[in-house]
Amino acid sequence: MSMSTSEQDQDHVPQSVASPSETGASERGIMHRDQTTEAIIAWLILQISERLGVEPESIDIRKPLESYGLSSREAVTLSGDLEDWLGQQVSPTLVYNYPTIEALARYLGGEIDVTGPPLVEVEQGTGLEAIAIVGMGCRFPGASSPEAFWQLLRDGLDAIGEVPASRWDLRTFYSPDPESPGKMNTRWGGFLDQVDQWDALFWGISPREAEYMDPQQRLLLEVAWEALENAGQPPERLAGTQTGVFIGISGSDYGQSMFANLNLIDAHASVGNALSVAANRLSYQFDFRGPSIAIDTACSSSLVAIHLACSSLQSGESNLALAGGVNLILAPAITIAFTKAGLMAPGGRCRTFDANAEGYVRGEGCGLVVLKRLSEALAAGDNILAIIRGSAVNHDGRSNGITAPNGLAQETVIRQALLKAKLVPAQISYVEAHGTGTIVGDSIEMLALRKVLLERRSADCPCAFGSVKTNIGHLEAAAGIAGLIKTVLALQHNEIPPHLHLRQLNEHISLANTPFSVPTQRQKWPAAKGHYAGTSSFGFGGANAHVVLEEAGIQQSSGPSRPWQLLLLSAKTESALNKATENLVKHLQAHPEENLADVAYTLQVGRSALEQRRMLACRNVADATAALEARDPVRIVGRAAPRERAGVAFMFPGVGDHYINMG
Repeated sequence: MSMSTSEQDQDHVPQSVASPSETGASERGIMHRDQTTEAIIAWLILQISERLGVEPESIDIRKPLESYGLSSREAVTLSGDLEDWLGQQVSPTLVYNYPTIEALARYLGGEIDVTGPPLVEVEQGTGLEAIAIVGMGCRFPGASSPEAFWQLLRDGLDAIGEVPASRWDLRTFYSPDPESPGKMNTRWGGFLDQVDQWDALFWGISPREAEYMDPQQRLLLEVAWEALENAGQPPERLAGTQTGVFIGISGSDYGQSMFANLNLIDAHASVGNALSVAANRLSYQFDFRGPSIAIDTACSSSLVAIHLACSSLQSGESNLALAGGVNLILAPAITIAFTKAGLMAPGGRCRTFDANAEGYVRGEGCGLVVLKRLSEALAAGDNILAIIRGSAVNHDGRSNGITAPNGLAQETVIRQALLKAKLVPAQISYVEAHGTGTIVGDSIEMLALRKVLLERRSADCPCAFGSVKTNIGHLEAAAGIAGLIKTVLALQHNEIPPHLHLRQLNEHISLANTPFSVPTQRQKWPAAKGHYAGTSSFGFGGANAHVVLEEAGIQQSSGPSRPWQLLLLSAKTESALNKATENLVKHLQAHPEENLADVAYTLQVGRSALEQRRMLACRNVADATAALEARDPVRIVGRAAPRERAGVAFMFPGVGDHYINMG
């Protein structure tokens, strides 16, 4: 089922792709000719016995089929034979929703209710307050900011590349044979640049301590600062407040490498590599007093972090929250392990929903959002990027293997999120799917989405599906936040970016005779009264999360009306100040329609006042851009805050060493 990764794969793709056939029978349940539940059980026992070489008497009909060694490929074959025997259509995903012989037979025999939970009316929602997203920051493959990320998405760019030589030597660890010991069957991934570069002194962290810090902690600090700046929330004003931190993180490549050599360990190694400290360091650095939690639910970690942050805000435990996730790929071990599990795509692309999907490609990055209760964000005049109407988490339970998805659980988590959002399924017009790019996983997810979102939906009420993994790969612990930020940006720009690497739908996915589509070219958001979207993320251990978002709508300018505005820039060093000036010029050039009063207000009130300063009085955006670009010495006022001259100390330690390397 492999597929070429040439550029031709991205050409000549239709506007959206739909399959020619229906799978309605497998979704509705199957009422059969003359096959009783008992007869189906007997047939399944015989088939499992013959295929796997086990005695029929040893088969427990209440144990998952996976426990007998039934692989995904064998499950597909079994479903095909069952379909022929029954004379009815049978989806290969059924063994994941009904993982035991007894459950599968009862479903096929019509004994299990297959209609799903009853649709809950909007009025019966929970009444929890909606949450405003007031700031974002990100570093993703090919994009170092939300603005750059949107450009990548709307242009349909693929940010996947070969593993950098700075990570590991492909000649040592790559082999096209997935069974080759100690080898990975892929050369590809979504990587960030210069993850080893960091300004430790900006944070008051010594070079020695920085050396022992997991780069994931460093990345979180930088992106947190940028997200707070984007939100207009100076960190020093949040010191001592009930600000919560919720971080999805599961990888520990740096720590494993460090602890593999006991001679490299020092006092900073434990704190520098503990996953818990990934969240705790942010709270410590900024003096936040709210909850500080690192979450590891594998690939759903960052979206679960969003859910927990919303719950903390709704309960009053937090008044502001930083939430998201991080993932870096610094060693080959996990990629090798996933190769052996059959998860990696040899061609290095996530072909989500495609007939030639062959697995996923790993990616890395970091994304954070700043959250507030909606009522307080409105009262404060915050720039609201989008609104979280509801969120939910659950677990697959005992599915057909601990890493096997469960479509029924996915249906349930979507329904729970919609209930909290006080929305009906037909109001959702876009879903950012988990969509890893596996034949069975994609089929299960799409069937679950179809089952829920078709309820009470008319033919003139469209809904589109997509997956950011086709652009930047699967960011694992940071996958959910990447999908959420993509969805927020799409809501802001009223556009749905193209879904890549889709030529022909997976044969087990049907969109025919539905208002659903998978856009492969950029399109306007489907016309509807209010724009609502869902974002899904599923962990390979069974932890699922779904978040429902709403567009923020048009907001009034908060800036005062006056003929002159004062732009204030600050940084810790002169070079950083010059970079900040360049960034502001680029922003104003890219957004000539920007309200200069809002820009001035944000720079003065929403930024930390650091030592190096630069000020400009100007009348409009064009005036500001010209003066800043020319660094007009007459109009631009600059100063550096005085620094006390550092003293010189002479130490005479005498006998004995009191700390490492003191002599």
